[in-house]
Amino acid sequence: RYTDPDRHPTLRVLTYNNFGCYYRRLGKLKAAYRQLKEAVQLGARTKSGEHLAVTHLNMCAILSQKGQHEKALESAQVAVYHAQEELVSAKLKNQDSGASEEQMLTLAMAYHNMAVELEFVGKYQLCLQWYKKAMLLVAEHKETQPHMHANFRSSYVEVRKKIQGGVLVEKPGLATQPKSKKKHISHYLAAQRNHFS
Repeated sequence: RYTDPDRHPTLRVLTYNNFGCYYRRLGKLKAAYRQLKEAVQLGARTKSGEHLAVTHLNMCAILSQKGQHEKALESAQVAVYHAQEELVSAKLKNQDSGASEEQMLTLAMAYHNMAVELEFVGKYQLCLQWYKKAMLLVAEHKETQPHMHANFRSSYVEVRKKIQGGVLVEKPGLATQPKSKKKHISHYLAAQRNHFS
């Protein structure tokens, strides 16, 4: 019988995160964001910080969907931090096997989301660097993740061409939105690998 709500905080973080993804799929962004905030607050009190990278990736996607790209960028930065921390922790614990593929892909997704939001706020040279980091990292797993690798490579090549062709011109000290507001930029949600069973 389960009586102590604080006994399994890591599991609760994942549960809140999955509820956030569920509400997002229903189009209930406020409810989704509330669930993710609960996950972050609870996760901040755990020793491991497990699932925080995933949660911040999902927060980033929701904020971006709401058009709040500066806040989405902040969430992407936090996701990168936590994903890197999880990698370091995994390597220290499992020196032989190192980090899992899932942890590497979470970091790649965090890099990609960072690039997406930098593109939205008009930081094109920086966004290109992060697209490249995401592409190179996921390239190590292209045999198991061919679709993700192809998409990340496509994002990098497309932005590089637009910068070289003068379509994306960064104005010093000014964050500008991309000219096409209808442009589809995909966020890779780590929740796509979570199950709701």
